[in-house]
Amino acid sequence: MSRSAVSKLVLGLAAAALLVAGACAQESGDNPLVIGAPGPQGPDDTDIEQPETPDDLDEVVDDAIRDVEAFWEETYPDLYGGPFEPVQAYYGYGPNTEMPPCGNPRPTYEEIADNAFYCPESDIIAADEARLIPFLAEQFHPFTIGIVFAHEYGHAIQ
Repeated sequence: MSRSAVSKLVLGLAAAALLVAGACAQESGDNPLVIGAPGPQGPDDTDIEQPETPDDLDEVVDDAIRDVEAFWEETYPDLYGGPFEPVQAYYGYGPNTEMPPCGNPRPTYEEIADNAFYCPESDIIAADEARLIPFLAEQFHPFTIGIVFAHEYGHAIQ
C-alpha cells in the first residue's frame, strides 16, 4: 500500500473518529475514551503492509501535519474550487515555552495545558507538546496524533 493510500486511510479513519468524539477540548484528568482490542484478522489481512511509526514524537507530529496538508492540497480544490493555502504555522508549546501567539494577552499554560487548537487570528495550529502529544502516543498509539491534527486542520478549513 502506498504512503498516499495509507495517509488517505488514516485520514478517513480520523474523520470518522472525530464525528464520534465531537469535541475539541477536554479538561485535564482521566480520559474517558476507551479503545477496544483489534478485531479478528482474516487470511487476507496478512498481506497488508503496516506503516512504520517513528520513535521520535517530533517526527510523528511533522509527519501528521505533512499528511494532513497533503490531503487538503489534493482535496480542497475539488471541494471549494480554489487553491489550498496551509496554515501559517504549527506551534508546539509546554510549561517552559513561550505561549502560542493567540489572543491578547496570550493564554497562560494553565489555560491551554493538555490541549490542541486552531487560532484563526494568527492562522496557527498549536498543541501541548509537553503533555498532550506524549499522552496520546502512550495511551492510544502515535497515529492518534494524526487524528488531532486532522481535527484542528478541519477548524482551519472551516
